[in-house]
Formats: sequence, structure tokens, C-alpha cells
Amino acid sequence: MYHNVDIERGILSAIIYDGSKIDLLKGVLYPESFYMPFHQNVFKAMVELDSRDMPIDEVFLKDELVKMNQFDEEMFFELLATAPIETIEEYAEALLSLSQKRELLHLSNQIKTILNDDSEDIISKISKDLEEIASKTAKSNEKSINFYIQKMEEQIQKAKEFGGIVGYKSGIHTLDTLIGAFAPGDLVIIAARPSMGKTSFATTLIEHNLKLGHGVLFDSLEMPGEKIMQRLIASYSGNTLNDIKRGALSNYSAYKEAVEFYKNSELVLHDESYLTIHKLKAKAFKVIREKKNIKFWIIDHLRYIKKPGQNIANEISEITKEFKKIAKEHGIVVVLLSQLNRENEKSANKKPTLAGIRESGAVEEDADIVIGLHRESYYKRNETQTEPPVNEAELIVLKNRDGQAGVAKCFFNGPLARFQNYGEINIKEDKAMPVDIPVI
Repeated sequence: MYHNVDIERGILSAIIYDGSKIDLLKGVLYPESFYMPFHQNVFKAMVELDSRDMPIDEVFLKDELVKMNQFDEEMFFELLATAPIETIEEYAEALLSLSQKRELLHLSNQIKTILNDDSEDIISKISKDLEEIASKTAKSNEKSINFYIQKMEEQIQKAKEFGGIVGYKSGIHTLDTLIGAFAPGDLVIIAARPSMGKTSFATTLIEHNLKLGHGVLFDSLEMPGEKIMQRLIASYSGNTLNDIKRGALSNYSAYKEAVEFYKNSELVLHDESYLTIHKLKAKAFKVIREKKNIKFWIIDHLRYIKKPGQNIANEISEITKEFKKIAKEHGIVVVLLSQLNRENEKSANKKPTLAGIRESGAVEEDADIVIGLHRESYYKRNETQTEPPVNEAELIVLKNRDGQAGVAKCFFNGPLARFQNYGEINIKEDKAMPVDIPVI
């Protein structure tokens, strides 16, 4: 079942007839792609001869198999008597498909033996095994330099027509000036201490991009969905978060407008907490398949992703690599919120640093952009007892793989739970705030 001896012989015969054909199959077929053990050994011997720049012919192949103690005279002559295949690449694809089905059948049998294990552990193991099967049997996707040059020139033309870097903006002008745009395939990390505004930055990003017609998937692992909606409605309507919580709306028509906006938007909101990366991926893939307009996937936050293993650093590394892989494969921006550790507050200015991110090695390595949030007024509360409702905030670009790092200044509007540009402050306490845009 799930094998074809004639195809295997035809491929191997074609290589014996023309040794250069091995170049078409390297990195595509592997010894285990063949079903017959003898054919596995023949292909292994062919690869070994090629690595030593030796001819892959009847004489040298026989000698190599004898050296491996794997020579079978009868099967070897059957191979030599087989007519070589001309369209070797097409037959290689057929062989890959059969090999993959054998691997899947083996995996299905394995699943039966581990059904008494924890369900999350089973899912994790199956996911890893499936990825391994896919990587071993995947068709080569090698492209020419001309292909990449053509893609680059298409991007240049798009940027020219767009009037800047092609991608998705945050809506905070100083930040967009600094980084240009979030590009499809980016993994973006938003890092800050608790109560500094990580979720508010996420909701600011959501509102801006929904207004532009982009779809957004938001996994709120920390807050229930109704609290996220309160923040989104407050930000959009200008009714303060506190008034919405108390049911005392100062502008009911603006509230209704905000509600209608979100009802008709392309926002998908999940609030199931403490999920593994594999469960998160499964839920996200379903949304991405069904809603083709998803441009952002925002996860709030890293600390609430379940890590079943004992080595947290390795778990974090796996999680960030998975998010980067998803961003690249699906052409979306993945935004992962992360908490800074307490060591960050021991510094003189208490501003975020890459070293301050929990398990920062993996996060820093995999992220394309890392932004730290900072409000000086937050750390002056002990002196004044209160923090102004609206205060200056710094969006510190700690890493930018394709551009410059630096500091983008804006305002944090606490009552509306949002970050705002200079000149956009619209509640009573904010009239004295400056409106000039600062130099970054």
C-alpha cells in the first residue's frame, strides 16, 4: 500500500543512465522516500558517489553497494533492466506523495498508542511530527535570481505608486515616520512593564487599521472580550472608559456610532486564555482561511501562552519562531505583546531595553521590530500621587531589522485607553496640551 516499485526503479534507472539527473533530485528525494530497502540503499549510494564527484554508473554503484554491505545481485540486475524515465521530476513528485502517505499512516498508528496522554501533549507531538513529514517530503521551491529581482522591482513600483513603504501603518504619525510601515511577514514585539499601555497600543493599532478596511485577528489571552470591547468603544467614541464601565455615557450618539462600526468591521476577537502555541495556531489558521482580508494577528500577551515543557527559554524560542513563520507564510503582520522584567526598573531612567524583555534572546533574534513603551509620568506618581489623565509617551523602537531605531513621541490618553498623535486630544482636561509635533 502507498508504494510503486516501478516508479522507484524507473527513477533510479534514469540516474544510472544519466548521472547528472541526481542534481534534479538532491534536496527533493531522500533514501526514505523509497519504499524498497534496496532502493533506499541504492539512492544513498548514488548521493555518496555524487558527493565525491564519482560517476554514478553500473560499476561504481555496484562497488559502493558492496562496500556498504547492501549489494543484492538479483535486484541490481532488475534495476539495470528497467527502462529509464524521461520526465524524472514528475515521477519524483508522485514518489513524494506516496512517501508522505506512508508517513501519515505510520503517524496515525502512533496516535493510537498515546491516546492516554494529556490531550495538549498529543496535539503538540502530532503538530511537530506533521511539520517534520512536510519538511521531508516538500517539493523544492528554489527560484532563480531573476525571479527575486522581478519581485523586488514590483515592490519598488508599488512603493512609488503608494508614495512610501508598502505596508500597514500604526496611526501614530511619529512612529510611522520612524519605521515607515509594518510589512507583511513582520513579527513585531510590543514590550512594556505592567500598566504601561500594551493593550491600549494594541487597540489603537486595531482601530486605525479597521478604519482603513483591514481585517484584524486579536487573541486577548489576558482580558475577557467584553473588557477589550469597552476599550475599543471608549477610544472610538470619546466616551471615557470609566464612564462606559459606570454606564454614564456623555455622548450616546458617538457610542452608538462606535458600536455600529465594530459590528460591521472585520475584527475577530478571541479571549480564551492560557492556550498552547499549537492551539493558538489552529484557531488562527481557521480565521485566516475564512477571512482573506486579515492583515494583523495580535496576541496579548506572551506570558499567557501555555508552555508545557520545563525549559521556558526553549519554549519561548519555539513560540517566537512559530509566530515569525506564520507571519511570513501568510503575508500578515504578527504583533506579540510581551512584558519587561523587573530588572528594567532598576536602571536610572527606567526606559525599556532589549535586555529587559523576558527571555529576550529568542524574542530579540526572531522579531523584525521591537517597540518599548515608556511614560515618564508613570514613575513620578509617588511624587505627585496622581498621574495626569493625558501624558506624553515614548514609543522606543529598540530594533528595526529593515530601518532605523529611535524614539517616537506621542500622547497616552488614559481615560480613552489609547495612544494619540499631538493635536488629537479631545477631552476637557487636555486643552492645555501642546499641539506641535516634536522632532523624533
